[in-house]
Amino acid sequence: MIDEHLDEIEKIIKDDHLVIFSDFQRICTSQNTAYIKAKIMFIDNSFLSIFHHVHDENGLFSFDYRYHYMDSKNTMIFRYDNAPHHPEVQSFPHHKAYHGRNKRIRNAKYQRYSFGNSPSYY
Repeated sequence: MIDEHLDEIEKIIKDDHLVIFSDFQRICTSQNTAYIKAKIMFIDNSFLSIFHHVHDENGLFSFDYRYHYMDSKNTMIFRYDNAPHHPEVQSFPHHKAYHGRNKRIRNAKYQRYSFGNSPSYY
């Protein structure tokens, strides 16, 4: 199941017409745990760095993630992550950072994520 999930993410990145370069690394740390590290450059020379850690516990996926988007001058546009370092944010640990601020992610605790034909994720 984890391989299918990571395959789907890699396909989405590789098939996107706005992507001009991607470096996609997949590391399986156990049968039930894996992560990806990716750097994606877009046609405007902005780039997205991804760290996406997946753990499969009997078909229920949990994630640790960081998505960091920078413009062509290496200035942060935004970062989404769920590192537990901003307990003051209502959607703790999920939050979005931009311009030195941290904001809650709307309904992040309950939002379902779906990737193609893959199962739903929390």
